[in-house]
Amino acid sequence: MGIFGINWKTKDNSNADQVIHRIRKMNDQKKLKEIALFAPLESVRKAAVASITDEKILKEIVIILNANVLPLELKNPCIYLTNIEEALT
Repeated sequence: MGIFGINWKTKDNSNADQVIHRIRKMNDQKKLKEIALFAPLESVRKAAVASITDEKILKEIVIILNANVLPLELKNPCIYLTNIEEALT
């Protein structure tokens, strides 16, 4: 399943608000990293990035995005770079 019974892997925008609401309550930094990198919906990925408080994990995400090692099906993953870099300063 997904986060608390909500499937964050869905491509259906109709559940995005519920998923984002639950992501904002999450504390599991490793799970948030996974969601930030692999959720199909951009809004869900952004919410996960915004919820990450662990600086090491944020740096890992920046490194992964800069290395272009994400699956090809994710469109424009570098959209987060500006926000992540701001968060690290």
